[in-house]
Amino acid sequence: MEFYNLSSAMGQRFAEIASEMTEKVRELGPNPVKKGKAKEKILIGGKEE
Repeated sequence: MEFYNLSSAMGQRFAEIASEMTEKVRELGPNPVKKGKAKEKILIGGKEE
């Protein structure tokens, strides 16, 4: 997780950060949980979900 503190005058830097984050997400690829490919079981409150 990343946080950025930008002023309203930093539009160019905002665009750079948005591009960097988009590229990182593309490198990660699809969410394996959403595609049903995750092998791990999720335990919530001791119960398998």
